[in-house]
Amino acid sequence: MLERHRFLDGATGRPEAIRTPIYPLLVASTYFLFGYRPWVVLLVQIIIDMFSCFLLLLTLSRNLDRGSAIAGSLFYALDPFLIMYCSRLLSDVLNVCFLVAALYLFGAAMTARSRRTSLSYYAACGLFTGLAALVRPISQYLPLILVAVIFVSSRRQPEKALKYSAACLLAAVLALSPWIARNCATFGSCSLSTSGSYNLLVLNIAPMEMVRHHQDAETVRKMLLSEAGEMMAADGLRQDEVSPFQEAKYLNRLAARYIKSDPLLFGKIYLLGVFHTLFSVDSAGYARLLGLPQASFDIKAYASIIALFKAFVSKKGATGLLIAGLIAPYLLVSYFCAIVGLVVSWRRYDRRLLWLSLVVAVYFVLATGAAGTARFKLPSIPFYLVFAGSGANWLFERIRSKPVRRDLA
Repeated sequence: MLERHRFLDGATGRPEAIRTPIYPLLVASTYFLFGYRPWVVLLVQIIIDMFSCFLLLLTLSRNLDRGSAIAGSLFYALDPFLIMYCSRLLSDVLNVCFLVAALYLFGAAMTARSRRTSLSYYAACGLFTGLAALVRPISQYLPLILVAVIFVSSRRQPEKALKYSAACLLAAVLALSPWIARNCATFGSCSLSTSGSYNLLVLNIAPMEMVRHHQDAETVRKMLLSEAGEMMAADGLRQDEVSPFQEAKYLNRLAARYIKSDPLLFGKIYLLGVFHTLFSVDSAGYARLLGLPQASFDIKAYASIIALFKAFVSKKGATGLLIAGLIAPYLLVSYFCAIVGLVVSWRRYDRRLLWLSLVVAVYFVLATGAAGTARFKLPSIPFYLVFAGSGANWLFERIRSKPVRRDLA
């Protein structure tokens, strides 16, 4: 981007189709200002994540209460995965920031004193969900979730719900339209990205084939992409000549064929992927980041949770087990508090923010599916921490209110 002034695939030199532009723009802007120094980008990401934590604190303080805000933002600040991915050149931290900003604006719209102010906040919320999709395309369906929550919460006032929803959708479309227009002009396809098709085949179907054929991820990936190339050749097309969006149609078609061939196995692998998203400790990521020795271990190579656990204990070694021992307690405490909050918060707080947080957290986990890893949980973290914060605050209130028995001398 800096040297050629175009958004190109670094490997092929062709216009980029799978990645969306905002994170590369952030990196390019940082390099433009400070030179080609990746550590400066990482420092910027740390600052961005600090801002996200502060925004979450403000959101929960306004829409829940002070205790829940402190607990939720503390969980956010201590989250081991957010900490790790601040120090990697990946788009996740910026994506999370836009999502927290959207949550903040949604909460502000709920508490605004006038409809005009609420309308402005809902529009800004839609704008930030659109920007989040330009960081990671998985966020592109969030405006529809916003509209659903708005209509359900304002179902007795359909005119108001329609205005708020329209503002949200129009702002999201405004954010997305320049990139979609670019793809229309460049590729002849008015779509956001090819990442959904690629991820469906390479990240969701590949784990199923790894288990079925007992092969490693790279071998299966090459096999699947080669098979997609053969499908194109059968239709008289050359893989190096078709546009990425034409190729994406074949990737979708091949993925659908594999799912139909064994839907029960795919369903099993899909549920395993959800488990990987929620409970992976990513010890290999931390070991790599800290320069520690690590064992070769692929969680996608195991067809059951029991087999995965046994292999983890036997193969991870002292380093992996130590890292897991540090991260697992955080996961257990935060999930336990989230479950408590999921039960008690509906009687205490405005349900509109709760519904949005619940649906978005579930959406990101389910949309990832069989591809699930700890990294793909990041966008759901601030949303389930809404419940973890309220649950931790409720537990703390119960402990404080419990009378202390004193033995009389």
